[in-house]
Amino acid sequence: MLRGRRVKPRVERMGLVLEYFLQSGRYQQLGTYSVRNYPRPADDKYSHETLQSDPGFAVYGQKA
Repeated sequence: MLRGRRVKPRVERMGLVLEYFLQSGRYQQLGTYSVRNYPRPADDKYSHETLQSDPGFAVYGQKA
């Protein structure tokens, strides 16, 4: 696992996961996707704390 490593910023973590996918040789057509700064729904229990929703990050690929 990642024991002993410092926690990386979210974007760097996506790069790390992407590198794992690449090194495995099991995936092709790899990519990353991130979303942020979307408005938080009014009925969200944290809407009183911040107007923006939580960011989302994904690494994807097709099995080779």
